[in-house]
Amino acid sequence: MNSGNGTGKTIRNILALGIVFLTASCGALAQAGRGSISGLVTDPGGAVVQGAKVTLLNPATGATQHTVTSSAGLYTFISLNPGVYKVTASQTGFKSVAQEKITVNLDAVTEVNVTLQVGATTETVTVHEGVELVEPSNSTVGSLIPAEAIDRVPLVSRNVYDLIQLSAGVNAVNG
Repeated sequence: MNSGNGTGKTIRNILALGIVFLTASCGALAQAGRGSISGLVTDPGGAVVQGAKVTLLNPATGATQHTVTSSAGLYTFISLNPGVYKVTASQTGFKSVAQEKITVNLDAVTEVNVTLQVGATTETVTVHEGVELVEPSNSTVGSLIPAEAIDRVPLVSRNVYDLIQLSAGVNAVNG
């Protein structure tokens, strides 16, 4: 009889442990840092262009996303992995405009405003300049620590939060 009762406790303990691991992994996924790109599509006179097709390309993976500008000429791509992207906007009666080397940072909104030029839709204007690194609408500072840096840095206390000190502008409280 005792062996049956012990088996029940063991199964219960394993089940409880599984629930703890499942809950912890869901919390870890929810904390994954992402960024976003948003902007305004206008014509040469500064008027908003509604219904313009905006395409986002991640050249590293080849993945694309599509959206259409709102009646206010606005578009947004959310929950993007940090990296470099290409945004292309097009509308009937305008030249297609592509902006390359747009950097998406961790927990930041990158603003990419596009001005469409009047012309045939077979022409494409490509902008090779990147977006400035200053985010005027957000004072949040974030950084992504690559796995290679984590492997190289000795952690004496084995506390992963000590890696925070590798980020720019972070000062240790205890010196």
